Amino acid sequence: MLRLTALALCIGLPCHAQDFGSSVGDVVPSLSDLTDPFVSAFEYFGEGRPALNISMAPNDENYLEVIIEETGFLDDSVEGQRAIYVVTRTAEGWEVLQAEIQQRCYRGENRDWTSDPCL
Repeated sequence: MLRLTALALCIGLPCHAQDFGSSVGDVVPSLSDLTDPFVSAFEYFGEGRPALNISMAPNDENYLEVIIEETGFLDDSVEGQRAIYVVTRTAEGWEVLQAEIQQRCYRGENRDWTSDPCL
């Protein structure tokens, strides 16, 4: 039964999915607290063509948007995943206003970044 549950989770979600280090409402002392969990878990000698890109820029509302993209998965349906944080500077550090995880599918109608599972 446990194997069937694990298989169902891998079919519905990318098996490479990384848990968020921070969630909405959290205040982190530095921006590296958002990115370090992804950098330390990155397997650059793994199978496939792994790549990790981190970008930070103000968005239209003048909040800082931090995008962490990991691509090149050796998977027949999921090409990559990204975490998007929207943060603002406070006296205590950086407050997470929004947090979202998306994946990009290898096949299907939508091959752009999406929150929908890859089938």
